[in-house]
Amino acid sequence: MTTEPNRLAILRKRKTLTQKALAEQAGMDIRTVQRLERDAENLTQAWPSSLEKLANVLGVEPGVLTRALPLPPDASDGKDLLDRVQFNTRISKKARNAYSLIALRYGITPTNVIELAPLFFLLHAEGSLTDRRKTAAELNQRVSDLSELTDGHMIMASPYLVNDAVLEEEKSVAARDIFGKRHLDVLARNHFDYDYERDNPFASYLRKHAEVLGNQALVQVLDASTLQTGDMPDYELCRDEARVLAGGDEETAEALIDGNILIHEMPANLRNDGDSAARQAWLKEKLDAAKRERQERLDALFGDLNIDWDTLNPPRDSTPEPER
Repeated sequence: MTTEPNRLAILRKRKTLTQKALAEQAGMDIRTVQRLERDAENLTQAWPSSLEKLANVLGVEPGVLTRALPLPPDASDGKDLLDRVQFNTRISKKARNAYSLIALRYGITPTNVIELAPLFFLLHAEGSLTDRRKTAAELNQRVSDLSELTDGHMIMASPYLVNDAVLEEEKSVAARDIFGKRHLDVLARNHFDYDYERDNPFASYLRKHAEVLGNQALVQVLDASTLQTGDMPDYELCRDEARVLAGGDEETAEALIDGNILIHEMPANLRNDGDSAARQAWLKEKLDAAKRERQERLDALFGDLNIDWDTLNPPRDSTPEPER
């Protein structure tokens, strides 16, 4: 049986994968991929296990590679009603893994999450502004009610301070200032413990909705940002899914959640193969490499100061505190 000379290459390019990326995700040597693409007969003579690994990554049946099954139509050849473009941007490793963990939890693809992200963001941004608008109106009403209780001889300083804050809040909401940057100076004057990363209105709104779920293993909006993205609140998602991938090892699960081990780099045959020894070996290798890289960075930053960074920043304990 013959195969089309470039069938493997066609499927690889549809997935926008390089030969190296395909080899890594399939758990194969790049020279094997190059050999299979170079000569059509090589595919018909390849080991079934190799064909299965490649097929898993490419999202087809092994028979497609050997021409036992027809080549699926290309979604970009006019049969797809959606006009797709490449979306090039850089995000944190933690956010990249969040896409993978959500995909694992709900049986979808990271692309599905990306497609819906603008909708989700807009719904929450407008929901936050609506809540703030209602709160400002309620505060105005309460200040008005309080003012009516005074009869001139009482000096009420607090209502005027509230009026100033409400006025700034109304301006902020009207400008769709979802992070409340416009009235930071007012908040700083009146709230000495105000923490912008923790208390900005959008972070507070998201934290409130996360807490409604009552499941910190599923989602947490954290008090401070470690994403180094300025305004955006930090979060943790899908700890249970990370634990399953990590075979129950908490340190590895933490590394997956934090993005220190990139899930999308895991070969597809390991990602889909339950709690396999091969996957745990791959994760251990990546975790050890991440530790070495982290230590090298810390040594470069603090080595001359004789600072024990691990003592100053012990690892987070995800185990809930016992009830007292």
